[in-house]
Amino acid sequence: MSALKKKIGKMLSQPTNINFKTLDSVLKGIGCTVRNTGGSHHVYEHPDYFFPISIPKANPIKRRYIIQVINQFGLKEKHDEIN
Repeated sequence: MSALKKKIGKMLSQPTNINFKTLDSVLKGIGCTVRNTGGSHHVYEHPDYFFPISIPKANPIKRRYIIQVINQFGLKEKHDEIN
């Protein structure tokens, strides 16, 4: 099992216990780029999705941001696709 699949699985099963480093790694792993990293929020963009997502740099990340990432980027489906 790949590290990305494990991290996505953790996000799906424990959305209230995810740190910023894990979320950042997952978003970059699915192809997101980061902009505006100088302040308290990081903005992630993906070429296949129209809307960027802004995530506060905090530990742990609030559950609502994890759920938003899961839904916006289809992480349940991506988790099933990764070998």
